[in-house]
Amino acid sequence: MKKICVLVSLLLLLLSSVASAATWVWLDSTDTFGLFYDQQTIKYLRDYNGKLDKNNVEFWVKTVYTPEEAAKDAEALGIPAICDTAYTVGKQRLNFRDRKATFFESTFYSDKGEILLSVIDPNFRPHPM
Repeated sequence: MKKICVLVSLLLLLLSSVASAATWVWLDSTDTFGLFYDQQTIKYLRDYNGKLDKNNVEFWVKTVYTPEEAAKDAEALGIPAICDTAYTVGKQRLNFRDRKATFFESTFYSDKGEILLSVIDPNFRPHPM
């Protein structure tokens, strides 16, 4: 049990350090959300031959929500625990050649910085961009 607590603590520390030490750059916004990326985490992947593949990039993304948008998303997703989301931080991969986006993980935070929900997608399903 002690090992599990230590492991969970380390995971939470890692996730919070990504959110706090980031250099967030504005990407897009509407009246209900703002989208930012962390320029320090941009990483081009390598192909099967070990060559840099500029068609595949990974980075961390942050989305800031209005309370109304958070409640609307929580209802649409059927996850009441995220109705008080102020922002999310997640790891994303873009494949420009195939025009696909893959979300590896997302953490939902309250306006006090408390983790409401953390999701890691074990299937890594790409979605159209």
